[in-house]
Amino acid sequence: MTNFMEFYQNGGIFMHTVTLTLVGALVSLAIHITTRARSPRHLDLAAGLVRAGALFGALGTVMGLIETGMALSTIGDLAVWPRALARALPIALYPTAWALLCASPVVAALCVLRFRHARVRESLAPRDGHARLAGNLHATAP
Repeated sequence: MTNFMEFYQNGGIFMHTVTLTLVGALVSLAIHITTRARSPRHLDLAAGLVRAGALFGALGTVMGLIETGMALSTIGDLAVWPRALARALPIALYPTAWALLCASPVVAALCVLRFRHARVRESLAPRDGHARLAGNLHATAP
């Protein structure tokens, strides 16, 4: 692998699906950051997209391993087989590597934003001993 384009092209079609889920997760995080009412809905969407991207990366690796096995079965000269295997296996792992590279900064951002969201909710919660409103909007008397 000499450059990023070779890495991306060798990974196959699943590299695109991982990239699209990354873009979706980043858009969801941007919407969460820029809106006033910061509901956890956008954070949940970003977390789901990150999970989907990781699964697409794993699926791409499985498909790459199947393709590697099929390609190696066509080699007639057994002396070439170990070098071909050594070259093909890392290429089969490219989608998982790309999925982890894409997911790690989004997961870090999700952790920070969820921590901030929890701190904001905690600071808005009543601290005195007043009864909280129940789901039916009736407060219980002490």
